Amino acid sequence: ETEQKDNKPVTVNTVTLAVTPEEVEKLALATNDGKIQLVMRNFADNTLVLTGGIDKGRLLSSFRSAPIVAAAAPAKRNKPRSVSRKAQSPAAAPAPAKKSYSVEVIKGNKRTEESFE
Repeated sequence: ETEQKDNKPVTVNTVTLAVTPEEVEKLALATNDGKIQLVMRNFADNTLVLTGGIDKGRLLSSFRSAPIVAAAAPAKRNKPRSVSRKAQSPAAAPAPAKKSYSVEVIKGNKRTEESFE
């Protein structure tokens, strides 16, 4: 705990986040690949929680808006017939829109917004 002097903001080195045990796993994994630091559990929370752990695949898939479903096998087709066609160049498919996320970071009296895909 630090005291505020002259009505100026106080810079602290520690913050506490209220997150679920599953979110703690995600943050811990991200710590190894990023710059996230220690997360502490609420001191008054004595509930035993067993989680299945987290890996990069599960971490990243948790941000998807819809589950990925394996494509069904193509239907069996009859033997193709000969058809003469003029050669056409295929139309270029539009690039899928990338989803981006942003996080507000507060360091002392400075606020920044970090964006990532």
